[in-house]
Amino acid sequence: MRETDLNTLMHFITRTGMYIGKVTDDSIISFIHGYEIGTEGKCNLTKSISELLSSQYGIKKMATGWPGQIREYGIKNDLNWVTSFRKISLKYFYETQDFNKNSEFKNSLKSRIESKIGQLNLEWVASNFVDWCDEWKGFVDLKEENFRIIWSEKGLKVICDLDNEIDKIYNDEIHLTDKLLELRAKYKNKTKTQQNV
Repeated sequence: MRETDLNTLMHFITRTGMYIGKVTDDSIISFIHGYEIGTEGKCNLTKSISELLSSQYGIKKMATGWPGQIREYGIKNDLNWVTSFRKISLKYFYETQDFNKNSEFKNSLKSRIESKIGQLNLEWVASNFVDWCDEWKGFVDLKEENFRIIWSEKGLKVICDLDNEIDKIYNDEIHLTDKLLELRAKYKNKTKTQQNV
């Protein structure tokens, strides 16, 4: 995959609504197919994620193609289609790209997660927390080493704490807690401290 494809697709995955407006499985499928056709075979994300789903998750290729495989992955992991698409696409990038070096695609992911943290004080996040949380789950993969190396040690600790608290809220279906806002402030303080060093 060319660097331009990598950067474009990472930006699409992290800022999907900027490209297609209403984010649905159909609109994502249309965009990805159109993008691949436009590259005249130089980018084939769909083939790559289909092979990944088959080889690592045992989700065989089917008549419904890669979208059907993603749907099966989502069913097995209790995730919606869009969240599953993000997780699998990022998994492909983690396995094929160097996250140690500074790059536009790595910065896109980090920037989007920092933006999600910054949204925690907004009323619309509190009223629509499930959608916010689904997006967070699509981006944050604490088991993945290439995700973990994006962050400083202190920043990663706060991300882990946030993820734990978000799971509690999501599973208990309660509203935002003061703990989340405390962790948001803690993350901002850690990153400010690092910038001043």
